[in-house]
Amino acid sequence: MCIDEPVFGCYLDQACGGASHSTGVGKVPLFVQRCVSLIESSEENMQTDGLYRASGNLSQIQKIRLQIDQNNYTALEREEDVHVLTGALKLFFRELKEPLIPYKQFTKAIKASTTTNKKERLNMFVDIVKSLPTANRDTLKFLLQHLLKFVFFLYFYLFIIIIIIISIICVNIAFVWFLSYLIPKKEYLRFSFLWVP
Repeated sequence: MCIDEPVFGCYLDQACGGASHSTGVGKVPLFVQRCVSLIESSEENMQTDGLYRASGNLSQIQKIRLQIDQNNYTALEREEDVHVLTGALKLFFRELKEPLIPYKQFTKAIKASTTTNKKERLNMFVDIVKSLPTANRDTLKFLLQHLLKFVFFLYFYLFIIIIIIISIICVNIAFVWFLSYLIPKKEYLRFSFLWVP
């Protein structure tokens, strides 16, 4: 007979334990709240290449797992490798006895995802989310908000890089036009060494 662990490898509602609506995020496991908070705690973490894609050190992830199941969050809070944090968070969701979207909703979710009518598909997903148990719905909302911050952060920096590239191109074009058309011919010879076609 398998005994449920307090956080990893149990039902989501059990993992929530004492988490209540007073936390401001609803019924979300404390581990998930703290892990996401640590991931979002620095720009460096959010900018890390391969966040949620690259694997963290498995022994460190397992160490965190064991400590969390003993209600000891110090190993989590001391961890500096963001890939270990994301690995532990992914492990938590992977080891749930029932997925974040429960098995009984699986067929509805597949049907919704294959529906071609966008409005109908959206309504189907809304119905699925509304029918989720409180812990699942609150945790799904919390996780999606975190992932949206991550995606927004990536697009924000991508936007900044594009602006910089466009600015560099504009300066180069302006310089070429300046050299080619806006200065007298004898002055052009003084500046022409700067322009390499």
